[in-house]
Amino acid sequence: MRYVGSKKFTEGDKRREEDTAQFLSDSDNDEIKEFIVKFKDKEMYKGFCDEQYSKNSGIESMNVVQSIPLVDAEVISFGSRSEAMTWAESRDDVAYIEENSKIYTTAEEIPYGITMVEAFEIGDYVANSGIKVCIIDTGYDLNHEDLQESNISGGGTCSDNPCHWYEDPGEHGTHVAGTILALGGNGKGVSGVVRSGAMPVHIERALSGSGSGTWGSVLGAVSNCNAAGANVVNMSLGGGFSQILQDAITSLENTNDRILFVAAAGNGGDSSYLYPASIDSPIMMSVACVDSSKARCSFSQYNDQVDIAAPGLYVRSTVPGYGTYGYKSGTSMSSPHVASVAALVWSHSPDKSAFEIRQALEQSAIQPNGSQQGIKNDEFGWGIVNAKKALELLDGGTFTRRPSISPSPTPSPTKSMQPSGPCMPIKIEILPDSWPEEISWELKDPQGNEMTSNQEHDTLRQGVLFEHEMCVGSFCDDSMNYQFNINDNHGDGLTYDVNAYFAIYVYSTRIFGQSDGTDYGSGDQVLIDACRDFSAAPTTLVPTSMPSPLPSKSMQPSGPCMPIKIEIIPDKYAKDISWELKDPRGNEMTSNQEHGTLTRGGLFVHEMCVGSFCGDSMNYVFNINDSYGDGLKVGVEDAHFAIYVYSTRIFGQSDGTDYGSGDQVLIDACRDFSAAPTTLVPTSMPSPLPSKSMQPSGPCMPIKIEIIPDKYAKDISWELKDPRGNEMTSNQEHGTLTRGGLFVHEMCVGSFCGDSMNYVFNINDSYGDGLKVGVEDAHFAIYVYSTRIFGQSDGTDYGSGDQVLIDACRDFSAAPTTLVPTSMPSPLPSKSMQPSGPCMPIKIEIIPDKYAKDISWELKDPRGNEMTSNQEHGTLTRGGLFVHEMCVGSFCGDSMNYVFNINDSYGDGLKVGVEDAHFAIYVYSTRIFGQSDGTDYGSGDQVLIDACRDFSAAPTTLVPTSMPSPLPSKSMQPSGPCMPIKIEIIPDKYAKDISWELKDPRGNEMTSNQEHGTLTRGGLFVHEMCVGSFCGDSMNYVFNINDSYGDGLKVGVEDAHFAIYVYSTRIFGQSDGTDYESGDQVVIDACSTNLSSTPSYSPSTEPTIIPTYSPTYYDERRCTESEEDEWYLRSQDTKSSLGVVDVLRSCKWLANHKLKSKLCAKEDSSPTGHRPAKDVCRVTCATCDPDPDRCPERNNQLESTIEQHLNFIAKQKSQIAAYEKLLADNGIEF
Repeated sequence: MRYVGSKKFTEGDKRREEDTAQFLSDSDNDEIKEFIVKFKDKEMYKGFCDEQYSKNSGIESMNVVQSIPLVDAEVISFGSRSEAMTWAESRDDVAYIEENSKIYTTAEEIPYGITMVEAFEIGDYVANSGIKVCIIDTGYDLNHEDLQESNISGGGTCSDNPCHWYEDPGEHGTHVAGTILALGGNGKGVSGVVRSGAMPVHIERALSGSGSGTWGSVLGAVSNCNAAGANVVNMSLGGGFSQILQDAITSLENTNDRILFVAAAGNGGDSSYLYPASIDSPIMMSVACVDSSKARCSFSQYNDQVDIAAPGLYVRSTVPGYGTYGYKSGTSMSSPHVASVAALVWSHSPDKSAFEIRQALEQSAIQPNGSQQGIKNDEFGWGIVNAKKALELLDGGTFTRRPSISPSPTPSPTKSMQPSGPCMPIKIEILPDSWPEEISWELKDPQGNEMTSNQEHDTLRQGVLFEHEMCVGSFCDDSMNYQFNINDNHGDGLTYDVNAYFAIYVYSTRIFGQSDGTDYGSGDQVLIDACRDFSAAPTTLVPTSMPSPLPSKSMQPSGPCMPIKIEIIPDKYAKDISWELKDPRGNEMTSNQEHGTLTRGGLFVHEMCVGSFCGDSMNYVFNINDSYGDGLKVGVEDAHFAIYVYSTRIFGQSDGTDYGSGDQVLIDACRDFSAAPTTLVPTSMPSPLPSKSMQPSGPCMPIKIEIIPDKYAKDISWELKDPRGNEMTSNQEHGTLTRGGLFVHEMCVGSFCGDSMNYVFNINDSYGDGLKVGVEDAHFAIYVYSTRIFGQSDGTDYGSGDQVLIDACRDFSAAPTTLVPTSMPSPLPSKSMQPSGPCMPIKIEIIPDKYAKDISWELKDPRGNEMTSNQEHGTLTRGGLFVHEMCVGSFCGDSMNYVFNINDSYGDGLKVGVEDAHFAIYVYSTRIFGQSDGTDYGSGDQVLIDACRDFSAAPTTLVPTSMPSPLPSKSMQPSGPCMPIKIEIIPDKYAKDISWELKDPRGNEMTSNQEHGTLTRGGLFVHEMCVGSFCGDSMNYVFNINDSYGDGLKVGVEDAHFAIYVYSTRIFGQSDGTDYESGDQVVIDACSTNLSSTPSYSPSTEPTIIPTYSPTYYDERRCTESEEDEWYLRSQDTKSSLGVVDVLRSCKWLANHKLKSKLCAKEDSSPTGHRPAKDVCRVTCATCDPDPDRCPERNNQLESTIEQHLNFIAKQKSQIAAYEKLLADNGIEF
């Protein structure tokens, strides 16, 4: 099946596509308009089916042809391939789709035979064992005289109309069925492997009369076989790879260990894969064909997926027609032999799993002549199926019920088996020709297990020697061979290069297969006796014209090792360069691939000591290539390559620079370069330069790079190069420079007297304006020891760039004077300068106004370097006190200032909306001012702090006109014990409208709603804190509450309110805590320590005390008797102590609670059996009249408060009436 170029269409690998294309080349080429659609999961598949998207998809030609629920798939027809692609791409529920391609029977001729599998050597099928066979094919002639008519069922999924399973217009299915189950002992026709007629059979007609079908029809048949309870499924059919089929088999593999699929390997006569046989699954067996002499049928496909073989040439069996028989050939005829043997053997051990049956078949299979028993190969798999031996093995063997890989044959030594003698060294050597990609190889142990192969090792490369050595076990008494297989998929061996070959060595003995290691055609095999003592017989068995072995990569030198040095400085196009060094054998010893990418202008050096091989007349070879063909001559002045042996430079055809596409340097492996140090230099060859790792002639020389960028720090780049021109360091190593920030880098470099060379510092500005914009002290400077070295500028106004040359031999340490050009500023102390006295404490204090986000600030040292700023400390908050303290150096004698700058981006300073907004700078206890009082500074202010002044001895504060005296800080010490404040809020329906804050006597926010999260409707919020009591300061704590909508706390939650308590006294503002409209403020005297004994903070219209229990206590919990009693006690306490308003609130609370929770079955009961709670409500809520006669239980102490409640109660009458109605509507009597 060809694969569609869309992300939702499955795509096979190259081999699958080639195999499929080859298969389809002989089939009809009609455009396929049916597609199998695989949905992502069962829910999406069900959704597609239930909603019948096909009917309203917008594509008129789209039609569902078949459902395949086994794999969540549908077969859908479209008007064209493009319609299918467009539809698939538009769907989120489609995993992939593939063409519903045609498949065909694999018969070619007419075949035979049963006795070879020894089916009659064991008893017939065991009746009632329950083992069932399913045959997916072209149908079944139910009227045939030699086929069973009972114990059989079937179905049809083919495209024929009608598609009856009990008819076979194509003959193929009936022929397959006859091999499996033709009746025996009836004197008619033939006998099948199972001949009693007792085996239950299910027939699925998935192929049409022409012998073709689709993967959709086959998948439907597979699903039906599984649903029918089949144990063995025969599939004498095949086509290209199908992902949907793979998924179906995998699904069954994971869910059903009682089903085994047997399929035909294919009749292509090559190594290509046919599916489903080549699906790699423990429940799928691929069957090859043998003839009556047990030779492979010429048409039988051979590959690593072949599991087993069976007769398939000229097999006689039933064909449609009452008494009709015929001969057919093909792996289609081999497959039913294996399927029926599997069912026959399984019926004798019906408790076994499919995996155990497969293992028994494979481990008992008999390899034909010429193939080693117990070793799987591509032609016969494990061998020819044998019923007798399989049953014997099944009865006496132990098998894995669910292996994760293909089963193993009869146990023999494993890959880790213990040898009977010392290990035996095997060396694999391959020198590929011009087509290394055609070569594959493997080494197998005597068990047939792969020990290593080309897949484990790097890709072979043309002309590059591959070597692999391993020591394997020597197994005497086993009479087994190690096996080396090499294959060439083009079939021409190693013939396109003179030196190309492969060789296998054991010790020093080379072992041959059928060829000399070169012209082996499609492949060769080398057998290595696991017991032979090759070490005692070093003579090599060499066929005619076999080249004598060359010394290996690890050859031992005849003299001391010879040092080779490779030196490369790439030009501008470093990526074009590749190189390699080869030994005298032509084996690559090292190359650019091992050492990473070369860099433009960077010196690359690699040194290695190689063997000196006198007498061999061989050369080491260095090859360098330039893919563009222009050598090393573009954009880097000193670009070159050089090869040194000892101190002698060896040349090729060029001087190492202008070598065009490439150059080669030959190094005589025997020449004594150490005795001839003179260098053979062609015309104009530059003399060698000292390498990057050159040894200095004196002590190292310290270089210091100092840069303070201007406003445009990102424009600056710099580098320091050694005398060779190699970059030693640059801005790329040190990260981005920052505006006004001091960058310092120090390093000690070699002092090279006699070389007349310079270290070079380059600095560049991409905009071309140097260091002069927006930062006063911006500059760069280079120091050697304490001497500053200049280039063409003073380090600031250098335009596009500047260069500083540092003499590598000059003794700067003895000449500390600084060469300063005109107007060059003298060096300033660095950021890390040491103070001349003890550190000086600086305190920064800021209380922002309403527009805190407009404020920015910084503190700079005497150099102008930023020490700290708002960027380090996060965003300032409106009215919040910010304090930062640090101890800085005191620098007497420098006449320098620390500088504090504060700016306001809007230009209005600190004067909007926060009364105490200001900034202040303190040194010790002295406040230092700038041009303002710290509030109305407009766009900004600057405070200068003398780095030498002794503020500690002069604590008086220099205060400008109208400057407020310092206020106590947020951390001020109280004059008495702490004072407890409790904030209580029950929000109304619109909790999100509420904001609140508590401020200290300074006006600093101490806490607010922002710290505590969102309030919730009707939920009680409580926050308690103990604050300082400041007598003598005449200051107040202030609680502010606001409602953004302006309606206070009075909507939708009956008990909504806020309350502030100090000790047990409630403090009021302008309202009763509910109807405060846009906001309220509660002022708390910071010195009132006696609130607990003087509860007289009531406004004229508010009761003295409001109960603090939460109504949500009952809203959030189910009613219990104990809770009802608790509520009763609370109501009695309220009735006797708090008065009408509080009893009223209790009534509304109870009503609300009853409406929400419906209470329990005993909703009004109490331990005493009476209903006091309702009585209280009746007296108060029914009449809403404060007449004491209507509520005789009221305490006389409450009478004086009646007038205070009249207005409040009147406001509540309408709400009370509504509650009475609600209570009545909900069955609560009054």
